[in-house]
Amino acid sequence: MNKLTWRKYYPFLSIGLSLLISLLLLEVVLRILNLGYDDAGFQYSSEVHHEHKKDFTFVIDNPAVEEGNGLNIRYDQHGFIPSGKEIRDNDTIILFCGDSYTEALQVPAEKNFVSIIQSKLPNKKVANAGVGSYSPLLMRLDYQRKKKQFHIEKVIIQLYANDVAEDSLFAGKLVSNGGQYTFEENELARLEWYRKSYAVRYLRKTYIRFHFAYFADHSAFIMDKNYAEHQKSLLETLTEEIMLDWLKELASDGVEVFVMTIPSRSIHLNHLEGESLMYQSSEELMSRVPNANWIPLKPLFDEHAVKEDFLFFDNDIHLNEKGHQAVASMVLNAIALEKE
Repeated sequence: MNKLTWRKYYPFLSIGLSLLISLLLLEVVLRILNLGYDDAGFQYSSEVHHEHKKDFTFVIDNPAVEEGNGLNIRYDQHGFIPSGKEIRDNDTIILFCGDSYTEALQVPAEKNFVSIIQSKLPNKKVANAGVGSYSPLLMRLDYQRKKKQFHIEKVIIQLYANDVAEDSLFAGKLVSNGGQYTFEENELARLEWYRKSYAVRYLRKTYIRFHFAYFADHSAFIMDKNYAEHQKSLLETLTEEIMLDWLKELASDGVEVFVMTIPSRSIHLNHLEGESLMYQSSEELMSRVPNANWIPLKPLFDEHAVKEDFLFFDNDIHLNEKGHQAVASMVLNAIALEKE
């Protein structure tokens, strides 16, 4: 490189080197202060794409919303959110499968619907296997692991409007590996590095917090997104195929199964008539499957909406504490187990 070329590119090289050194220093400082990483409890898995870390505690810090921030979260040795009883290998359990609505990191652990149900069933062991962003494909893969580890007597499957899109997304990330399907290791390694960088996570959260504070109407955003997601049917989709195959597997395993779909938050908060296509198609699908028990959440949600006793947070798509109490009451009634 001649002197003229060096002078031309020197300012850019200098700026790039300075930024790199600054990022390295930020990474070191954040690690010393233990900031920016251990506020997320996911790890990536070749079997189920992502899962909870085992024996892990952290504090919720969501830059986009306030609900749940500051809560201490613990995952037990199996990655379950503790619901009140210790669960050991080979225990007989009632297994709850779902996404962030079942995981319920927006409310204290003892106030989510799985923990409430456990408190009403002292002679049973109830396991909360909810994991954020799980769809039926990942739930089924997770069930297939857990049935080797526990005696599962009942499974309660919680569905949500984005399941159709997420099943399609996750299915596209599966690769054949010696006759078995796994999630790409290269992608997992890249995401794991990203999530383990204190500096990257800190900068990302700072950007999100700034964006929602000054440029985004979060309430309008989640309302529009929530309404659009619910206007999709699961019939004649990959999700329908996965559900039908899974329900056959559960019947073959001798497991009693219950299915519920979270109603549309937009319809609930705005007193709109009817219910979403996602809810309707879920109910229709379950009516065609002999071994599936449908838990109709909408009537109770409608009763609360009429009284403006809403079951969702104002600024978050998830259930508030009253919502969890309502779901718990419906599930307890459906599985026909009395307090012992």
